[in-house]
Amino acid sequence: MKSRREGSMHSTDFQMAVQSALGRLGALDTQQTALEEIKSLLEQNATSDEKITIFLNSLNGVNEHTLTPVHKKEFVKLYGYMAEVLEGNMIPFIPRVLNTLQKKLKEANPHLFDAISSTFGMIIHNTLHTLPDLPSSCNQLALILKPLFQNLSTSNKNVQICSAHCLVKIIQHSPIECLKFMLEKLSAKILEYLNSPNCRATGQLIEASISLILSIEQDFAPYAASYFPALLQSATDEDFATRKQALDALYTLAAVIPNSVVPFASEVMQLLNKARTDKIKPVRDSALEAISLYKNLVIESSPGRNDGRHSEQSRPKSMFKGQINPNFFKAAGNLNDGPIIEIAAKKPSKTAPPEDSPSFQDEIAKIDDNFQIQEEPNFFTFKEPKQEVVEEEPEEKSEEKEEEEKFEENLVEKLSRLESENQELKTQFFEFKKTTKSEISQLNDRLGALEEMITTVSRLFDAKLKQITSNPKIAALLS
Repeated sequence: MKSRREGSMHSTDFQMAVQSALGRLGALDTQQTALEEIKSLLEQNATSDEKITIFLNSLNGVNEHTLTPVHKKEFVKLYGYMAEVLEGNMIPFIPRVLNTLQKKLKEANPHLFDAISSTFGMIIHNTLHTLPDLPSSCNQLALILKPLFQNLSTSNKNVQICSAHCLVKIIQHSPIECLKFMLEKLSAKILEYLNSPNCRATGQLIEASISLILSIEQDFAPYAASYFPALLQSATDEDFATRKQALDALYTLAAVIPNSVVPFASEVMQLLNKARTDKIKPVRDSALEAISLYKNLVIESSPGRNDGRHSEQSRPKSMFKGQINPNFFKAAGNLNDGPIIEIAAKKPSKTAPPEDSPSFQDEIAKIDDNFQIQEEPNFFTFKEPKQEVVEEEPEEKSEEKEEEEKFEENLVEKLSRLESENQELKTQFFEFKKTTKSEISQLNDRLGALEEMITTVSRLFDAKLKQITSNPKIAALLS
Protein backbone atom coordinates (compact mmCIF):
# COMPACT_ATOMS: atom_id res chain seq x y z
CA MET A 1 0.00 0.00 0.00
CA LYS A 2 2.82 2.34 0.85
CA SER A 3 4.55 1.88 -2.50
CA ARG A 4 1.28 2.47 -4.35
CA ARG A 5 0.72 5.74 -2.48
CA GLU A 6 4.27 6.87 -3.26
CA GLY A 7 3.73 5.96 -6.92
CA SER A 8 0.43 7.84 -7.07
CA MET A 9 2.01 10.87 -5.40
CA HIS A 10 4.80 10.78 -7.94
CA SER A 11 2.28 10.75 -10.77
CA THR A 12 0.40 13.59 -9.13
CA ASP A 13 3.57 15.63 -8.80
CA PHE A 14 4.36 14.97 -12.44
CA GLN A 15 0.90 16.10 -13.50
CA MET A 16 1.14 19.28 -11.44
CA ALA A 17 4.58 20.08 -12.87
CA VAL A 18 3.30 19.57 -16.42
CA GLN A 19 0.25 21.77 -15.86
CA SER A 20 2.40 24.49 -14.30
CA ALA A 21 4.75 24.47 -17.28
CA LEU A 22 1.87 24.47 -19.76
CA GLY A 23 0.39 27.52 -18.07
CA ARG A 24 3.63 29.46 -18.58
CA LEU A 25 4.02 28.40 -22.20
CA GLY A 26 1.78 31.13 -23.61
CA ALA A 27 3.73 34.10 -22.25
CA LEU A 28 6.72 35.24 -24.29
CA ASP A 29 8.90 35.98 -21.25
CA THR A 30 8.39 32.50 -19.72
CA GLN A 31 7.92 30.47 -22.90
CA GLN A 32 11.50 29.23 -23.27
CA THR A 33 11.92 28.19 -19.63
CA ALA A 34 8.55 26.40 -19.69
CA LEU A 35 9.54 24.51 -22.86
CA GLU A 36 12.86 23.43 -21.36
CA GLU A 37 11.05 22.25 -18.22
CA ILE A 38 8.60 20.16 -20.29
CA LYS A 39 11.45 18.56 -22.26
CA SER A 40 13.24 17.75 -19.02
CA LEU A 41 10.11 16.10 -17.59
CA LEU A 42 9.70 14.01 -20.74
CA GLU A 43 13.36 12.94 -20.76
CA GLN A 44 13.20 11.82 -17.13
CA ASN A 45 10.03 9.78 -17.74
CA ALA A 46 10.58 8.65 -21.36
CA THR A 47 10.16 4.96 -20.53
CA SER A 48 7.04 5.41 -18.40
CA ASP A 49 3.89 4.91 -20.44
CA GLU A 50 1.85 6.12 -17.49
CA LYS A 51 3.64 9.50 -17.34
CA ILE A 52 3.43 9.98 -21.11
CA THR A 53 -0.29 9.26 -20.94
CA ILE A 54 -0.64 11.85 -18.17
CA PHE A 55 1.22 14.36 -20.34
CA LEU A 56 -1.12 13.75 -23.30
CA ASN A 57 -4.18 13.98 -21.05
CA SER A 58 -2.91 17.31 -19.72
CA LEU A 59 -2.57 18.65 -23.26
CA ASN A 60 -6.04 17.53 -24.29
CA GLY A 61 -7.67 18.67 -21.05
CA VAL A 62 -6.88 22.36 -21.49
CA ASN A 63 -9.79 24.64 -22.36
CA GLU A 64 -8.67 26.04 -25.72
CA HIS A 65 -11.11 28.94 -25.57
CA THR A 66 -8.94 30.48 -22.88
CA LEU A 67 -5.73 30.17 -24.93
CA THR A 68 -4.14 32.91 -26.99
CA PRO A 69 -3.11 32.20 -30.63
CA VAL A 70 0.53 31.95 -29.55
CA HIS A 71 -0.43 29.52 -26.80
CA LYS A 72 -2.34 27.33 -29.28
CA LYS A 73 0.66 27.17 -31.62
CA GLU A 74 3.00 26.13 -28.82
CA PHE A 75 0.57 23.44 -27.67
CA VAL A 76 0.59 21.93 -31.18
CA LYS A 77 4.39 22.07 -31.39
CA LEU A 78 4.66 20.13 -28.13
CA TYR A 79 3.74 16.91 -29.97
CA GLY A 80 6.78 17.43 -32.18
CA TYR A 81 9.04 18.14 -29.20
CA MET A 82 7.61 15.03 -27.59
CA ALA A 83 8.73 12.96 -30.60
CA GLU A 84 12.15 14.64 -30.51
CA VAL A 85 12.67 13.57 -26.89
CA LEU A 86 11.03 10.13 -26.92
CA GLU A 87 12.04 8.95 -30.43
CA GLY A 88 11.19 5.21 -30.56
CA ASN A 89 9.16 5.39 -27.35
CA MET A 90 6.79 7.75 -29.17
CA ILE A 91 5.57 5.09 -31.65
CA PRO A 92 2.85 3.54 -29.41
CA PHE A 93 1.34 7.01 -28.93
CA ILE A 94 1.40 8.07 -32.60
CA PRO A 95 -2.24 7.03 -33.35
CA ARG A 96 -3.51 9.16 -30.47
CA VAL A 97 -1.33 12.12 -31.52
CA LEU A 98 -2.54 11.77 -35.12
CA ASN A 99 -6.16 11.96 -33.97
CA THR A 100 -5.42 15.17 -32.08
CA LEU A 101 -3.57 16.72 -35.02
CA GLN A 102 -6.38 15.70 -37.35
CA LYS A 103 -8.87 17.58 -35.16
CA LYS A 104 -6.62 20.65 -35.16
CA LEU A 105 -6.25 20.40 -38.92
CA LYS A 106 -10.00 20.25 -39.51
CA GLU A 107 -10.44 23.47 -37.56
CA ALA A 108 -9.02 25.06 -40.75
CA ASN A 109 -7.21 27.76 -38.80
CA PRO A 110 -4.52 29.26 -41.09
CA HIS A 111 -2.53 30.47 -38.06
CA LEU A 112 -1.85 26.84 -37.09
CA PHE A 113 -0.76 25.56 -40.54
CA ASP A 114 2.98 25.97 -39.94
CA ALA A 115 2.81 24.50 -36.45
CA ILE A 116 0.83 21.43 -37.59
CA SER A 117 3.00 20.73 -40.64
CA SER A 118 6.28 21.15 -38.75
CA THR A 119 4.95 18.81 -36.05
CA PHE A 120 4.26 16.12 -38.66
CA GLY A 121 7.80 16.57 -39.96
CA MET A 122 9.32 16.21 -36.48
CA ILE A 123 7.30 13.07 -35.77
CA ILE A 124 8.46 11.47 -39.04
CA HIS A 125 12.07 12.59 -38.59
CA ASN A 126 12.45 11.24 -35.05
CA THR A 127 10.47 7.98 -35.14
CA LEU A 128 10.67 6.13 -38.47
CA HIS A 129 14.42 5.50 -38.30
CA THR A 130 14.00 3.67 -34.98
CA LEU A 131 11.83 0.90 -36.46
CA PRO A 132 13.56 -2.47 -37.05
CA ASP A 133 13.02 -2.89 -40.80
CA LEU A 134 11.87 -1.15 -43.97
CA PRO A 135 8.34 -2.70 -44.15
CA SER A 136 7.63 -1.54 -40.59
CA SER A 137 8.76 1.99 -41.40
CA CYS A 138 6.68 2.04 -44.59
CA ASN A 139 3.59 0.76 -42.78
CA GLN A 140 3.97 3.49 -40.17
CA LEU A 141 4.43 6.09 -42.90
CA ALA A 142 1.33 4.85 -44.73
CA LEU A 143 -0.64 5.09 -41.48
CA ILE A 144 0.36 8.74 -41.13
CA LEU A 145 -0.30 9.60 -44.79
CA LYS A 146 -3.75 8.02 -45.04
CA PRO A 147 -5.80 10.72 -43.20
CA LEU A 148 -3.93 13.49 -45.03
CA PHE A 149 -4.84 12.10 -48.44
CA GLN A 150 -8.43 11.74 -47.23
CA ASN A 151 -8.41 15.43 -46.31
CA LEU A 152 -7.45 16.31 -49.90
CA SER A 153 -10.83 14.96 -51.01
CA THR A 154 -12.77 17.43 -48.87
CA SER A 155 -14.26 20.65 -50.20
CA ASN A 156 -12.65 22.86 -47.54
CA LYS A 157 -9.79 24.82 -49.11
CA ASN A 158 -7.93 25.46 -45.85
CA VAL A 159 -8.07 21.80 -44.88
CA GLN A 160 -6.65 20.83 -48.28
CA ILE A 161 -3.87 23.41 -48.07
CA CYS A 162 -2.84 22.42 -44.54
CA SER A 163 -2.87 18.70 -45.47
CA ALA A 164 -0.69 19.40 -48.50
CA HIS A 165 1.72 21.42 -46.30
CA CYS A 166 1.94 18.41 -43.98
CA LEU A 167 2.61 16.16 -46.97
CA VAL A 168 5.54 18.38 -47.98
CA LYS A 169 7.10 18.17 -44.52
CA ILE A 170 6.57 14.41 -44.34
CA ILE A 171 8.32 13.84 -47.69
CA GLN A 172 11.20 16.12 -46.69
CA HIS A 173 11.79 14.23 -43.41
CA SER A 174 11.03 10.64 -44.50
CA PRO A 175 13.86 8.13 -45.00
CA ILE A 176 14.80 7.89 -48.67
CA GLU A 177 14.41 4.11 -48.57
CA CYS A 178 10.75 4.49 -47.57
CA LEU A 179 10.10 6.99 -50.35
CA LYS A 180 11.66 4.69 -52.94
CA PHE A 181 9.71 1.71 -51.61
CA MET A 182 6.40 3.63 -51.77
CA LEU A 183 7.26 5.72 -54.84
CA GLU A 184 4.75 4.25 -57.28
CA LYS A 185 1.75 4.66 -54.97
CA LEU A 186 2.90 7.98 -53.56
CA SER A 187 3.50 9.62 -56.95
CA ALA A 188 0.21 8.23 -58.29
CA LYS A 189 -1.70 9.66 -55.31
CA ILE A 190 -0.17 13.12 -55.66
CA LEU A 191 -0.88 13.15 -59.39
CA GLU A 192 -4.45 11.94 -58.81
CA TYR A 193 -5.25 14.90 -56.57
CA LEU A 194 -3.37 17.31 -58.85
CA ASN A 195 -5.64 16.29 -61.72
CA SER A 196 -8.79 16.37 -59.59
CA PRO A 197 -11.26 19.14 -60.49
CA ASN A 198 -11.90 19.64 -56.75
CA CYS A 199 -8.22 20.29 -55.96
CA ARG A 200 -7.75 23.64 -54.22
CA ALA A 201 -4.17 23.11 -53.04
CA THR A 202 -2.42 22.76 -56.39
CA GLY A 203 0.60 24.86 -55.45
CA GLN A 204 1.22 22.91 -52.25
CA LEU A 205 0.89 19.54 -54.03
CA ILE A 206 3.38 20.68 -56.67
CA GLU A 207 5.73 21.64 -53.83
CA ALA A 208 5.30 18.10 -52.48
CA SER A 209 6.24 16.66 -55.89
CA ILE A 210 9.34 18.91 -55.99
CA SER A 211 10.37 17.59 -52.56
CA LEU A 212 9.85 14.04 -53.82
CA ILE A 213 11.99 14.64 -56.93
CA LEU A 214 14.80 16.19 -54.90
CA SER A 215 14.69 13.30 -52.41
CA ILE A 216 14.85 10.34 -54.82
CA GLU A 217 16.36 12.08 -57.89
CA GLN A 218 16.95 9.56 -60.73
CA ASP A 219 14.34 7.10 -59.42
CA PHE A 220 11.63 9.60 -60.36
CA ALA A 221 12.50 9.41 -64.08
CA PRO A 222 9.85 6.76 -65.01
CA TYR A 223 7.10 8.96 -63.55
CA ALA A 224 8.18 12.33 -64.97
CA ALA A 225 6.22 12.06 -68.23
CA SER A 226 2.90 11.59 -66.42
CA TYR A 227 3.42 14.85 -64.47
CA PHE A 228 4.01 17.14 -67.45
CA PRO A 229 0.35 17.70 -68.46
CA ALA A 230 -0.57 18.76 -64.92
CA LEU A 231 2.49 21.00 -64.59
CA LEU A 232 1.94 22.69 -67.95
CA GLN A 233 -1.68 23.38 -67.04
CA SER A 234 -0.75 24.71 -63.59
CA ALA A 235 1.83 27.03 -65.15
CA THR A 236 -1.06 29.07 -66.59
CA ASP A 237 -3.15 29.09 -63.39
CA GLU A 238 -4.77 32.32 -62.18
CA ASP A 239 -2.95 32.08 -58.85
CA PHE A 240 0.58 33.43 -59.29
CA ALA A 241 1.94 31.21 -56.48
CA THR A 242 0.70 28.13 -58.33
CA ARG A 243 2.27 29.36 -61.57
CA LYS A 244 5.58 29.87 -59.82
CA GLN A 245 5.51 26.42 -58.20
CA ALA A 246 4.78 24.79 -61.57
CA LEU A 247 7.73 26.59 -63.19
CA ASP A 248 9.96 25.58 -60.27
CA ALA A 249 8.87 21.97 -60.75
CA LEU A 250 9.72 22.12 -64.47
CA TYR A 251 13.12 23.56 -63.57
CA THR A 252 13.70 20.80 -60.99
CA LEU A 253 12.89 18.08 -63.52
CA ALA A 254 15.30 19.56 -66.06
CA ALA A 255 18.06 19.91 -63.47
CA VAL A 256 17.70 16.48 -61.84
CA ILE A 257 16.53 14.17 -64.67
CA PRO A 258 17.15 16.03 -67.95
CA ASN A 259 16.85 12.94 -70.15
CA SER A 260 13.21 12.51 -69.13
CA VAL A 261 12.47 16.12 -70.07
CA VAL A 262 13.87 16.13 -73.62
CA PRO A 263 10.64 14.90 -75.36
CA PHE A 264 8.69 17.79 -73.79
CA ALA A 265 11.38 20.47 -74.11
CA SER A 266 9.89 22.28 -77.12
CA GLU A 267 6.42 22.51 -75.58
CA VAL A 268 7.83 23.66 -72.25
CA MET A 269 10.00 26.26 -73.98
CA GLN A 270 6.96 27.80 -75.67
CA LEU A 271 5.25 28.10 -72.30
CA LEU A 272 8.36 29.60 -70.68
CA ASN A 273 8.65 32.25 -73.38
CA LYS A 274 5.15 33.41 -72.45
CA ALA A 275 5.81 33.18 -68.72
CA ARG A 276 8.92 35.35 -68.95
CA THR A 277 6.60 38.34 -69.51
CA ASP A 278 4.32 37.53 -66.56
CA LYS A 279 3.20 40.58 -64.58
CA ILE A 280 4.47 39.00 -61.32
CA LYS A 281 8.23 39.27 -60.87
CA PRO A 282 8.80 35.96 -58.97
CA VAL A 283 7.04 34.13 -61.82
CA ARG A 284 9.25 35.88 -64.38
CA ASP A 285 12.37 34.98 -62.40
CA SER A 286 11.36 31.31 -62.24
CA ALA A 287 10.67 31.29 -65.97
CA LEU A 288 14.10 32.76 -66.79
CA GLU A 289 15.82 30.18 -64.59
CA ALA A 290 13.97 27.36 -66.34
CA ILE A 291 14.75 28.81 -69.79
CA SER A 292 18.47 28.62 -69.02
CA LEU A 293 18.12 24.82 -68.86
CA TYR A 294 15.44 24.12 -71.46
CA LYS A 295 17.07 26.07 -74.29
CA ASN A 296 19.82 23.42 -74.41
CA LEU A 297 17.33 20.56 -74.15
CA VAL A 298 15.34 21.92 -77.10
CA ILE A 299 18.45 21.65 -79.29
CA GLU A 300 18.91 18.03 -78.24
CA SER A 301 15.27 17.20 -78.96
CA SER A 302 15.24 18.73 -82.48
CA PRO A 303 14.33 16.02 -85.05
CA GLY A 304 17.10 14.76 -87.29
CA ARG A 305 19.76 16.64 -85.38
CA ASN A 306 22.25 13.76 -85.64
CA ASP A 307 20.79 11.11 -87.90
CA GLY A 308 20.01 13.34 -90.87
CA ARG A 309 23.39 15.01 -90.92
CA HIS A 310 25.23 11.75 -90.56
CA SER A 311 23.36 10.14 -93.43
CA GLU A 312 24.00 13.07 -95.74
CA GLN A 313 27.71 13.07 -95.01
CA SER A 314 28.16 9.31 -95.25
CA ARG A 315 26.34 9.04 -98.60
CA PRO A 316 28.60 9.76 -101.63
CA LYS A 317 27.93 12.99 -103.47
CA SER A 318 26.31 12.97 -106.89
CA MET A 319 27.92 14.52 -109.92
CA PHE A 320 24.61 16.18 -110.72
CA LYS A 321 23.07 19.20 -109.07
CA GLY A 322 20.18 17.90 -107.06
CA GLN A 323 19.37 14.90 -104.88
CA ILE A 324 21.18 11.68 -105.55
CA ASN A 325 19.24 8.70 -106.84
CA PRO A 326 19.14 6.19 -103.96
CA ASN A 327 19.18 3.24 -106.39
CA PHE A 328 22.32 4.38 -108.19
CA PHE A 329 24.91 2.88 -105.85
CA LYS A 330 22.77 -0.20 -105.32
CA ALA A 331 22.91 -0.84 -109.06
CA ALA A 332 26.63 -0.17 -109.20
CA GLY A 333 27.20 -2.77 -106.50
CA ASN A 334 25.54 -5.40 -108.68
CA LEU A 335 27.65 -4.83 -111.76
CA ASN A 336 28.79 -8.44 -111.71
CA ASP A 337 25.27 -9.39 -112.80
CA GLY A 338 25.52 -7.28 -115.93
CA PRO A 339 25.90 -3.73 -117.11
CA ILE A 340 23.03 -2.33 -115.04
CA ILE A 341 23.33 1.43 -114.78
CA GLU A 342 20.72 3.85 -113.50
CA ILE A 343 21.02 7.58 -113.83
CA ALA A 344 19.87 10.13 -111.27
CA ALA A 345 16.17 10.94 -111.20
CA LYS A 346 16.31 14.13 -113.23
CA LYS A 347 14.40 15.52 -116.13
CA PRO A 348 15.11 13.56 -119.34
CA SER A 349 17.71 15.13 -121.54
CA LYS A 350 16.77 16.15 -125.03
CA THR A 351 19.60 13.98 -126.41
CA ALA A 352 19.81 10.36 -125.29
CA PRO A 353 23.24 8.79 -124.59
CA PRO A 354 24.71 7.12 -127.68
CA GLU A 355 24.50 3.51 -126.60
CA ASP A 356 25.90 2.27 -129.92
CA SER A 357 29.01 4.46 -129.78
CA PRO A 358 32.37 2.66 -129.39
CA SER A 359 33.35 4.69 -126.31
CA PHE A 360 30.25 3.61 -124.42
CA GLN A 361 30.79 -0.07 -125.32
CA ASP A 362 34.45 0.18 -124.27
CA GLU A 363 33.43 1.44 -120.81
CA ILE A 364 30.99 -1.44 -120.41
CA ALA A 365 33.71 -3.91 -121.32
CA LYS A 366 36.09 -2.41 -118.76
CA ILE A 367 33.48 -2.76 -116.01
CA ASP A 368 32.81 -6.39 -116.93
CA ASP A 369 36.54 -7.16 -116.82
CA ASN A 370 37.45 -5.41 -113.57
CA PHE A 371 34.16 -5.73 -111.53
CA GLN A 372 34.73 -2.30 -110.08
CA ILE A 373 33.21 1.12 -110.51
CA GLN A 374 35.17 3.68 -112.44
CA GLU A 375 34.80 7.37 -111.72
CA GLU A 376 31.27 8.59 -112.25
CA PRO A 377 32.02 11.03 -115.10
CA ASN A 378 33.27 8.13 -117.29
CA PHE A 379 29.90 6.33 -117.20
CA PHE A 380 27.91 8.89 -119.12
CA THR A 381 28.42 11.31 -121.95
CA PHE A 382 25.79 14.01 -122.25
CA LYS A 383 25.98 16.51 -124.98
CA GLU A 384 23.92 19.18 -123.21
CA PRO A 385 24.53 18.92 -119.44
CA LYS A 386 24.36 22.70 -119.00
CA GLN A 387 20.73 22.82 -120.07
CA GLU A 388 19.64 20.94 -116.97
CA VAL A 389 21.46 23.34 -114.68
CA VAL A 390 19.99 26.35 -116.44
CA GLU A 391 16.49 24.93 -116.16
CA GLU A 392 16.74 24.30 -112.39
CA GLU A 393 18.36 27.54 -111.26
CA PRO A 394 15.28 29.76 -111.70
CA GLU A 395 13.21 27.30 -109.67
CA GLU A 396 15.64 27.40 -106.75
CA LYS A 397 15.86 31.16 -106.85
CA SER A 398 12.10 31.48 -106.84
CA GLU A 399 11.86 29.18 -103.84
CA GLU A 400 14.46 31.21 -102.00
CA LYS A 401 12.57 34.41 -102.75
CA GLU A 402 9.35 32.88 -101.48
CA GLU A 403 11.07 31.81 -98.28
CA GLU A 404 12.53 35.27 -97.81
CA GLU A 405 9.13 36.85 -98.35
CA LYS A 406 7.54 34.49 -95.84
CA PHE A 407 10.31 35.24 -93.37
CA GLU A 408 9.77 38.97 -93.76
CA GLU A 409 6.02 38.56 -93.30
CA ASN A 410 6.59 36.56 -90.12
CA LEU A 411 8.92 39.26 -88.82
CA VAL A 412 6.35 41.95 -89.49
CA GLU A 413 3.68 39.92 -87.70
CA LYS A 414 5.97 39.30 -84.73
CA LEU A 415 6.86 42.99 -84.52
CA SER A 416 3.23 44.02 -84.57
CA ARG A 417 2.38 41.44 -81.94
CA LEU A 418 5.26 42.58 -79.75
CA GLU A 419 4.14 46.19 -80.10
CA SER A 420 0.62 45.30 -79.01
CA GLU A 421 1.95 43.26 -76.09
CA ASN A 422 4.25 46.11 -75.13
CA GLN A 423 1.31 48.51 -75.14
CA GLU A 424 -0.69 46.13 -72.95
CA LEU A 425 2.23 45.85 -70.53
CA LYS A 426 2.48 49.62 -70.35
CA THR A 427 -1.20 49.97 -69.50
CA GLN A 428 -0.92 47.20 -66.89
CA PHE A 429 2.15 48.87 -65.42
CA PHE A 430 0.43 52.25 -65.08
CA GLU A 431 -2.62 50.61 -63.50
CA PHE A 432 -0.39 48.71 -61.11
CA LYS A 433 1.47 51.92 -60.31
CA LYS A 434 -1.76 53.72 -59.46
CA THR A 435 -3.05 50.92 -57.26
CA THR A 436 0.34 50.62 -55.54
CA LYS A 437 0.42 54.34 -54.76
CA SER A 438 -3.05 54.21 -53.27
CA GLU A 439 -2.16 51.13 -51.21
CA ILE A 440 1.05 52.76 -49.98
CA SER A 441 -0.85 55.86 -48.92
CA GLN A 442 -3.37 53.69 -47.09
CA LEU A 443 -0.55 51.81 -45.36
CA ASN A 444 1.06 55.08 -44.31
CA ASP A 445 -2.23 56.23 -42.85
CA ARG A 446 -2.58 52.96 -40.96
CA LEU A 447 0.99 53.18 -39.70
CA GLY A 448 0.34 56.69 -38.46
CA ALA A 449 -2.77 55.51 -36.65
CA LEU A 450 -0.84 52.59 -35.14
CA GLU A 451 1.91 54.90 -33.92
CA GLU A 452 -0.65 57.10 -32.24
CA MET A 453 -2.25 54.06 -30.61
CA ILE A 454 1.14 52.82 -29.41
CA THR A 455 2.04 56.18 -27.89
CA THR A 456 -1.37 56.39 -26.22
CA VAL A 457 -1.06 52.87 -24.78
CA SER A 458 2.48 53.53 -23.56
CA ARG A 459 1.33 56.70 -21.81
CA LEU A 460 -1.56 54.88 -20.19
CA PHE A 461 0.80 52.11 -19.14
CA ASP A 462 3.25 54.58 -17.59
CA ALA A 463 0.44 56.33 -15.77
CA LYS A 464 -0.92 53.03 -14.47
CA LEU A 465 2.55 51.91 -13.42
CA LYS A 466 3.11 55.13 -11.49
CA GLN A 467 -0.27 54.72 -9.83
CA ILE A 468 0.57 51.17 -8.77
CA THR A 469 4.06 51.95 -7.53
CA SER A 470 2.79 54.94 -5.58
CA ASN A 471 0.86 52.58 -3.34
CA PRO A 472 2.82 52.32 -0.04
CA LYS A 473 2.33 48.59 0.32
CA ILE A 474 3.53 47.84 -3.21
CA ALA A 475 6.43 50.24 -2.78
CA ALA A 476 7.39 48.39 0.39
CA LEU A 477 7.25 45.06 -1.43
CA LEU A 478 9.38 46.37 -4.28
CA SER A 479 11.96 47.73 -1.90
